[in-house]
Amino acid sequence: MADMGLDMGNYSPSLHKFVAMAAFVLILAIAPLNLVYAADGNGRDDAFARAREYMRQGEEHEAGNRYGEALDSYINGMMEGERSGSGVNIMAFYKKIGNIYGRFGDYGRAINIYEKGYSLRRQHPDRRTECDILFNLVGVCCFAKDSLKARRYLALARQSMEPGDSVKKFMLDYSEALVLLLENNPGARDRMRRAAHNAPNRFYECFAYEKLYISYREAEITDSCFKYLTLCNSMALENGMTEMYAQTLHDLSAFYKESKDPAKARYYRDRYRELADSVMDSAYDLGKFYEARNTQYLYEVEKTDRRISDLQARQREKEREIWFQRILGAILVGVLLMVAVFLWVALRQKRRLSEAYRDLYDRNVEVLKGEADSKSRIAGYEERIRDLEEKIASQPDHAEEEKPVETSKYQASNLNEENRQRIVEALAKAMDEDKAFCSEDFSLGRLAELVGTNQAYLSQVINECHGKNFTEYVNEYRIKEVCNRLLDTAQYGNYTIVAVAESVGFRSRSTFSRTFRKITGIPPSVYQKMSKDQEKEP
Repeated sequence: MADMGLDMGNYSPSLHKFVAMAAFVLILAIAPLNLVYAADGNGRDDAFARAREYMRQGEEHEAGNRYGEALDSYINGMMEGERSGSGVNIMAFYKKIGNIYGRFGDYGRAINIYEKGYSLRRQHPDRRTECDILFNLVGVCCFAKDSLKARRYLALARQSMEPGDSVKKFMLDYSEALVLLLENNPGARDRMRRAAHNAPNRFYECFAYEKLYISYREAEITDSCFKYLTLCNSMALENGMTEMYAQTLHDLSAFYKESKDPAKARYYRDRYRELADSVMDSAYDLGKFYEARNTQYLYEVEKTDRRISDLQARQREKEREIWFQRILGAILVGVLLMVAVFLWVALRQKRRLSEAYRDLYDRNVEVLKGEADSKSRIAGYEERIRDLEEKIASQPDHAEEEKPVETSKYQASNLNEENRQRIVEALAKAMDEDKAFCSEDFSLGRLAELVGTNQAYLSQVINECHGKNFTEYVNEYRIKEVCNRLLDTAQYGNYTIVAVAESVGFRSRSTFSRTFRKITGIPPSVYQKMSKDQEKEP
């Protein structure tokens, strides 16, 4: 039978855990133990007999509330069965050992022991013990607050149940209620009441009432808590359930203490202490428990398990390492191929880009060198334009008919052609000779002063004659000046790009880089490098 996995509340945590697990184990103690006889010769018969004797001794110690001695007997019986291979049902010993660990609140070890026992179900087929272990796992997982594991083992327990077993039917209802209580499900108490109603006897009913009063106490529903607490107390006394009775005495004392009834609280406290001194201390002798747990037999079992686990882990690690090395090798080959392709493409693109930059650089240099010729040709074009305009002006009627509608934003301007031409010439002279544009604070007003006109006329001339605004017009001159200075490696060879840009009036590095690349088609750093490389050429 499975241990009744119960949470005992906040009054006395360690005692609550001990008593709750004891409750579960006491129910399990009622279930018969099946030992599989598979004797083969006198040695195997003797080993089986010794294992059976250890089981009998363990159950006798457990019935007498000597749990440390019981644990020692169960461990010895397990070791005898495992070493002799005499056909002993080792799964039953694992169940008993897990029960004892659960009594002492060592839930992690209890879960581990139960799971080891459950893993032996194919070697030692025993459906009843298998079902008990699964219900035990539900209880200890609830104690360990692991609802996912509890749910999984509950589903397995439901599948392993034999039909018509009233005790297992109660355990199913009870275990489902435990999981629901752990999950704070609103229907948990109803499920626990159903378990109490369907209990095969008052012994099992008492454990359901215990869980109900604890649940109501945690929810601070005092009336229902008191109702089920007193029921559990009377049933424990009637059925000789010493540990449960001691627990209810302790909880009644705490209840009356909170209810401001010191006389009753003191009465139940004294009765609890008398019972605890006579029974509980000897039952939960931690010295005996630790002594049994650390016996040589258990140490050898754990050491053997660790050795086997280590060997298995190393094997798995080797397999994983080989697999990882293969995958890593394939990945590295793929990466190397990708890198090689990328480098080849990058080098090819870089070569093409360098050639394109070189072509743009040569063209920019040719433009700068031929700027004087360009200006001369432009002056000639402007002279021819003026001659044509004068001819057109001498034919006013035809000019009036053929003149398109003026859409310029300067159509209302009073700037005549003579002033326009004067401004154009003065502007070219100011930009080419004075180089005032290299100042950071150079402005349209400053340029108007140099040209000898107002800002409106100057802006109109720049827009109409050059197709640019003031900033674009000035920046073009500044970029040309930067190009000339970068070519002059003797004077500006040690200047940084930023220093050269600032020397011609640029305040922002990003604006300079963007403007330089827009006008020349080359990044300024590339232009500077090519200028230095050209200087080094013989």
